[in-house]
Amino acid sequence: MSSPPFDVISATASELQDRLKAGTITSVEITTAYLAQIEKHNHAGAKLNAVIGVAPREVVLKVAGKLDRERSSGKTRGPLHGLPIIVKVYTKEGKGKHFEGF
Repeated sequence: MSSPPFDVISATASELQDRLKAGTITSVEITTAYLAQIEKHNHAGAKLNAVIGVAPREVVLKVAGKLDRERSSGKTRGPLHGLPIIVKVYTKEGKGKHFEGF
């Protein structure tokens, strides 16, 4: 696999939004890079097991493409438009509950 078009470890949401606005990166590229990072380290490599589940690749890439098309037509929904997110909630018992989203 080739190197991602940004540093997946240190890139901030603001930096990625700036690049999206400038047209130097797409939501599909960002999503692809983060999916690769999850695949590389979650159950393989470092075996972090930090992500319980990920929506199917074809689904999240389809959503990313839709958000790219919205942006190119001048529509953005908010400051996180086009950025993939992961939300993890911890209960008092310390067991994580995972909610997938894009």
